[in-house]
Amino acid sequence: MTRMSGGSGAVVCAADPERMFPVAESGKAGRPTDGERLALRVCGRCPLLADCRSVVLGMELPYGVAGGLTAADRRAVRAEGRTGTEAA
Repeated sequence: MTRMSGGSGAVVCAADPERMFPVAESGKAGRPTDGERLALRVCGRCPLLADCRSVVLGMELPYGVAGGLTAADRRAVRAEGRTGTEAA
């Protein structure tokens, strides 16, 4: 279990950390690797997805999948100045 804390609160992720931090990571937003796609499916089933995404976007997390976003997706959201509540 992983506890993530950010400026807006904290959420607990029950997913296996090994699954959420795949070895191969995408370099571009919207183009996940096979490992990232598996992790994104875990996020997609989580009832705390929106809360998690808010927390994750409020912290530095340069690797892995969290809040239903890959690291590349998170960078793109921040670069565009979006809040992350829009579809990524």
